[in-house]
Amino acid sequence: MHSELVLTREGLNILIDAETHVEQKQILVGRSEFSGRIQWLIHSENQSETNSLWPAVVIHCDNMSKVGDYRRKLLRDTSAKHSLRLLVGKGNANGILLGYESTPKGTREVTVVRILEPKLPIIHFTQEPRTYSSVDPISTQRWSRTITALGLEHWQRLRELDCVILGCGRAGSQVAATLAGMGVRLISLVDAHVLKQHHVGEMSGVCDGDVGDQKTAAFASFLRQSNKSRNPSDLVVKAVPSSVTSMNSLAALKNADFVFCCVDNATEKLAASFLAATYLKPLIAIDTQVGVSVPESSTGLPFHAEAHVRLTVPGESCLACLGRLPQFSSMDFRSRNRPNELLRDSNQPISTPTAHLASLTGLAANLSIRLFEDYMCNRVSGSQWLQIAYRGNDATPAISDQRTGTADCPVCKLTGTGDGGLQRFSRLVEQVSYWQFRTS
Repeated sequence: MHSELVLTREGLNILIDAETHVEQKQILVGRSEFSGRIQWLIHSENQSETNSLWPAVVIHCDNMSKVGDYRRKLLRDTSAKHSLRLLVGKGNANGILLGYESTPKGTREVTVVRILEPKLPIIHFTQEPRTYSSVDPISTQRWSRTITALGLEHWQRLRELDCVILGCGRAGSQVAATLAGMGVRLISLVDAHVLKQHHVGEMSGVCDGDVGDQKTAAFASFLRQSNKSRNPSDLVVKAVPSSVTSMNSLAALKNADFVFCCVDNATEKLAASFLAATYLKPLIAIDTQVGVSVPESSTGLPFHAEAHVRLTVPGESCLACLGRLPQFSSMDFRSRNRPNELLRDSNQPISTPTAHLASLTGLAANLSIRLFEDYMCNRVSGSQWLQIAYRGNDATPAISDQRTGTADCPVCKLTGTGDGGLQRFSRLVEQVSYWQFRTS
């Protein structure tokens, strides 16, 4: 078991806090436990969900000569008054950051800091310089064009990310295939559904022989087969045949560095937004919509087609306040309790799909990858909503950036609460339903 800090931009400012001269202050932090790791989530000093948070103390030291004394004092402190104790350097001690966690077996030192900023910087508190997994010459040649476009350091960071795809149907399968094709090593596919005949036409990597199989298993097999020239340890694809609201998918999401949401279920979409905010995970969501009119001619062309790609960075926005989280019935949600799942789930889709275009889905999937690349290369600094719209008989798409958001968002209020915030999801569905109606 080892401990990590995860900081939003606001959380980082709380620690640095250059304006204050207070030597010591108490803050509240979230906590996430999984896979031999504890993550302490630091977002806002004014957290409203105090029952979901843990006490922590931040000590400021402005003299390098005192750092050793403070460190020994914190190591000897075995009281449970503060679950997390942080030492932050100022003045000539600027750049010092030490963290200590109270455990039943004594004090454990924080070994990793993750910052929710473009490029997703990560700091390892070790004596050895940061190294990436080795890439053999053949692999370097294989991705040479991507490396040239992104830069070696950015590509190395990108390929080390643990990416979770929520919904591996039409859009999700294309996103996953592209990530694997650009060298990403860890991909988890989350989807509870089995393949049906109508999925085969527009979904990547499946055929008629896969109908009746789990989507995740069929597509994971395709990814492994299409990347069989890679070292088996260089690509790990995990199939999670469960809904977004299940315990299995929660484990995958808590372990993730980046999340792609490609589901079309209203409650699962809200759950993805809620979990990404709660556990401080950047998320990209994809939506497409095609409307077919009664044609005036025999062409039968769609008169309206849209693709929406939204990047949400916790602490800045979520899907609920950024826009296009669909309305749904809270009564329907309450009537569909699944006792063996962590979060109750409505299996009611947003709307009955009447039309899909593989071209539009591919456009949205690849635009999401471009947004992902730009965020990892520090060309996009925060949340963004891109819309591509085809209207009427005009074949020229309109591309716009819908930078909208609304204050007082009930999802964003739970940002960084971690495991303690999970119990709020059931109430959140009703709050969001009312809040969207009130602000629409």
